[in-house]
Amino acid sequence: SGPLPWLTASRAEVATTRPNIYFFERLFISTNMKASKAAQLEAAAQLRLRTPARSISQVVPLVFVAAVITVCVVIYIVCHLAPLLAVNRAAAQWQLHTFAPLCALLVICYIRAVTTSPGEVPDAEEWAVGAAAETGVVVQALEKKRTGERRACKWCGKYKPDRCHHCRVCRSCVLRMDHHCPWINNCVGFGNYKFFYLLLVYSAACCWVMCISMLSSVQKAVEVDTPFTGLFMLLFGETLAIFLGVVVSFFWAFHTWLLCSGMTTVEYCEKARKRPAGSAVPVGFDNGIYANLCGGLGPEPLLWLVPIGSLDGEGLVFQREKASLLDSNKLSSQSRRESRRGSGSQDSTAASDLVLGMNGSD
Repeated sequence: SGPLPWLTASRAEVATTRPNIYFFERLFISTNMKASKAAQLEAAAQLRLRTPARSISQVVPLVFVAAVITVCVVIYIVCHLAPLLAVNRAAAQWQLHTFAPLCALLVICYIRAVTTSPGEVPDAEEWAVGAAAETGVVVQALEKKRTGERRACKWCGKYKPDRCHHCRVCRSCVLRMDHHCPWINNCVGFGNYKFFYLLLVYSAACCWVMCISMLSSVQKAVEVDTPFTGLFMLLFGETLAIFLGVVVSFFWAFHTWLLCSGMTTVEYCEKARKRPAGSAVPVGFDNGIYANLCGGLGPEPLLWLVPIGSLDGEGLVFQREKASLLDSNKLSSQSRRESRRGSGSQDSTAASDLVLGMNGSD
């Protein structure tokens, strides 16, 4: 049982086929239960290897972000810092020493968010669909289907760990998937969430530093007779900094709340969505603010704002200590109530027997 005939096609042949060909291929692989496990894994691997190259629509957002960063830096240095350096050298140096490190960290975080893999399900046998029955190895998971079975991906042919979801753009199952961001042309997941979060932090910081420090130059350019080009560049840079600062700050505040609550964007949407009656409630992974921050930014608080990977684990297993503690407290309180009810019923029975005995003796 070799690979399917169309799985050996070249990239040129795949590009000329209909876009829905991937849907039918994956549907055939997921429903062909008679095929062996090795053939299914080989077919899924060939589908991932045969993913088309980046299209123009995927590269345009990266070029746009790079152009925006370049324009902001050029306007800030040429139209603001250079004239200020001739008037107030100390203020210009202080603003440059503040803006340059933030801008450098912004570029580093953006490059790492784009190039770092968010994490995928391993190719080990315990994650392959049907491998548990053959090898006897079962990976425990908190998130399950309504029927109680393990969650499995019909596209990748693998079981899903907790907080893992399939991205149709990346065509892979992403560990602790938050969302797919077109501005970095990558999924935000377990492996690169820290870089994405720091990207928001340093982007907002750069925008507000640029906005506040350029305000004096903009005011002076409006009051004094300034060439149109210089006035336009200052006004454009100030407006762009304010707009980006407000938008990025909103996303930073939202992701800060998600991070402190132990949720991802996908989990937030699942909880906010109206669910039918009788459906399973999504599992929560809130372990407290400090534990949630360590889970997203790393165990060392001193390295939280440094764009280096310092996370614990592989993104396959997550604990639910706070929820387990709440469940145990509910069980203990319920058992205490039942014991009180039982003792109360025994006391009432004994009192009634005593009254009957007294009446019988009379």
